Amino acid sequence: MANSEFIEKYFGEVFEIISGKDIDDKIFYNNPGKIPVVSGQTSNKGIRGFVDEKVLLKISKVIKNEAITITKDGIYSGKMFYRNFPFFLGGHCHAIVLKEEWKGKINLLWFYYTHQPILFENVISKAGNGSLPKEILFKIKLKIPIDVKFQEKLVEKYSALKVLEEKIKKIIKNINFLFSEISYDTVSEEILLSDVFYLIGGNSGLTEELIYNNPPRDKKSILNVYSGSTTKKSYLGGLNKEVRINNSPIKIFEGPKIVVTRKGNAGTMKYRNDSFFAINDDAYVLDVKKESKNKIDESWFYYSNPNLFKTYSTSKEGNGTFSKEILKNIKLKVPSIEIQKKLSKKFCELNEIKTKLKEIKDTISLLLDSILKI
Repeated sequence: MANSEFIEKYFGEVFEIISGKDIDDKIFYNNPGKIPVVSGQTSNKGIRGFVDEKVLLKISKVIKNEAITITKDGIYSGKMFYRNFPFFLGGHCHAIVLKEEWKGKINLLWFYYTHQPILFENVISKAGNGSLPKEILFKIKLKIPIDVKFQEKLVEKYSALKVLEEKIKKIIKNINFLFSEISYDTVSEEILLSDVFYLIGGNSGLTEELIYNNPPRDKKSILNVYSGSTTKKSYLGGLNKEVRINNSPIKIFEGPKIVVTRKGNAGTMKYRNDSFFAINDDAYVLDVKKESKNKIDESWFYYSNPNLFKTYSTSKEGNGTFSKEILKNIKLKVPSIEIQKKLSKKFCELNEIKTKLKEIKDTISLLLDSILKI
């Protein structure tokens, strides 16, 4: 953050910190109303429900000033929510409001946008259960731009980008929905997956250490290596493709191909477009049999059945396994290869739009981060 002078103050000098009061579930059921009761939970933006104001005033006051609530304990300790509406402060959270002398000098939205990381950094963790008590909040040092107009300009830029980011997220969500909605009118036959696909195991011994010790000599010798991980960390690095494992050549696959996670989030599929690639033994490669290329289109199968293998894994809790033998038990109704290819083209066009939107969203996220840096 440049082009502005700063003043340093402690949290307790700037904010009044209010503690909440937990209320019994029966009050929600017996006294429905219009005032939201907020708590330390993070689902539904911390709102537990709505209660009649007259009932709440018998317990404590309703906060009607602009405020921020902060989860004070639990795994989401330190999480903030901006509130610009009347609310009742329930249990497991603090509310902060500007002290009278700081009103007009600090834009509360600016504080909300810029200081979430600082609050998380000050959470006390005990056996994985976080806590952010008043005593810690009071002592947090804040760096505040003296010019409130500078804060307001930052809020304006951030809010505009945030709106755009949310719109893109919504479009991506709609595209994902369209994938499931693209359908066909006729079914030509039912096939057994083991009749049309090979499920080929990855390379045993293809470790990160092997990749580190055998970098590619040049661009021609580079071989991209993937694991069965379902996160962005699935890419393990570039390897010299001429390396041997236990005196045997590396099993190299020609893309595009479907990679299936063998353990962990077993049954998860990824579509690899690399010209050539290798995988470790945490995954399989699904390969269409030569004699079945007129029956099944890989791209159509991937986009039409994203969760098919997950339903056949031994566990759905992130610690399952997926066996080669499973293919022998899965039957699938498929349209003709001509219809598959037409649908595959639609899927690919949608996926290309989705990929570009994700790139824009990632760029926006970087811009948001750069705006928030103090």
